[in-house]
Amino acid sequence: MKRPSLDLAVAFNHSIRESDEWFDEPDDLDRVSAALEAARGLEDPIEVAATLAYRVARAQGFSEGNKRTAMLLANGPSTETASRERDHPSA
Repeated sequence: MKRPSLDLAVAFNHSIRESDEWFDEPDDLDRVSAALEAARGLEDPIEVAATLAYRVARAQGFSEGNKRTAMLLANGPSTETASRERDHPSA
């Protein structure tokens, strides 16, 4: 299963911020990286999605848009599961 990278998290965050949501405080990418790392050992895509959603939002690594970024990152593993189940339904 693919895991989101720090670069992807930063790209998502930068793409969702509105023009009035940029502040002078720097992003704390170590916090974001630690949150992403928390999902590395997990195999169940739903667990991965839930962990990403919770840990990235809770880490508050970005000055703005943490929850929106977390939801976008969590969408990948959950979408992968839905696609796999659609393509290979259980008997």
